[in-house]
Amino acid sequence: METYQETLDKLVAGLKSAFGDELESVILYGSAASNEYHVKHSDLNVLIVVKNSTFHKVGRASDIARWWNRTGNPPPLFFTAHELTESADVFPIEFSDMKDAHRVLFGQDPLKDVEIDHTHQRLECEHELRGKLLNLRSRYVLVTGDRRESLRLLSQSISSFAVLFRHALHLVGRAASVQKKEIFEFSAEEFKFDAAPFLQILDFRRGELELKDSDVDPLFEKYFEAIGKVIERVDALAS
Repeated sequence: METYQETLDKLVAGLKSAFGDELESVILYGSAASNEYHVKHSDLNVLIVVKNSTFHKVGRASDIARWWNRTGNPPPLFFTAHELTESADVFPIEFSDMKDAHRVLFGQDPLKDVEIDHTHQRLECEHELRGKLLNLRSRYVLVTGDRRESLRLLSQSISSFAVLFRHALHLVGRAASVQKKEIFEFSAEEFKFDAAPFLQILDFRRGELELKDSDVDPLFEKYFEAIGKVIERVDALAS
């Protein structure tokens, strides 16, 4: 079985073949570009920058894109350099995360000159927190009483809330690394909630903790409560 680096090398080679001199940059971002990569839970997230004149020819990458899709990783993001800099106001969280954890696989670093506006970051952070909380509640109703599905729901959601909590910490002037354990510990201290449910879910995901049926509802209750407290604090920053 090939390593994830070998998979990335194949992708870059395929993109070079498809675009030639019109390929400007390829970057890896997210957990795979940090020390949070986990072969079971992490994807290989890739951003590709091509020249403006190339976009009507983007279909030439279909073969390598189909192969990439078969590896089980998310489709790459295709940008021009101009689009990248102009999109930071509508994707401030995403670009902030990319800037914090990325590795250049080919070309120049396209993120070095991207500026993040904290006003936009606060608005998106609150929007995402509220949206993901509503979605989590709706899905919880469907799996209540099913321990396996309930724990799967918590396990699937925790990475997204780790990202959003880290941005909430940043907005209140509290730095945190991309390590999920540290994010939840710092967030619990700053926003005054119990970190235990989040740490238990992380341990459960790693196979280091077994959770019983009786553990599930209390976990959700504290989980929802903590998210609500973070939302309240982020919302208050608007005034």
